[in-house]
Amino acid sequence: MIQASQKVDTIPKDVILGFSSSQFVSDHITTQYIRKSGDPITMSEVDTMVKKVEKNSFDRVRSRARNIFGIVHDDLKLVSSTITAIEIDGKSVTNPI
Repeated sequence: MIQASQKVDTIPKDVILGFSSSQFVSDHITTQYIRKSGDPITMSEVDTMVKKVEKNSFDRVRSRARNIFGIVHDDLKLVSSTITAIEIDGKSVTNPI
């Protein structure tokens, strides 16, 4: 940062950092979702489940990244998430989201 700002009149207030793939922080999460209703599951309900799992995982990654990099004021963004397996009522879904 110091070297990059040597030839400018003022030091920038905001900085965008890029990390090599060896610096990526990731998470693996396994969760169980139990429904109260016996009604058929809706896409809206699946979307809500996915959002909750993504948020939980992202919060864990953000905490881990702060510990690794020591960044307190960050603007981390979720790059990608993948659900690798879904089971509904004991039956595997063939094409997870």
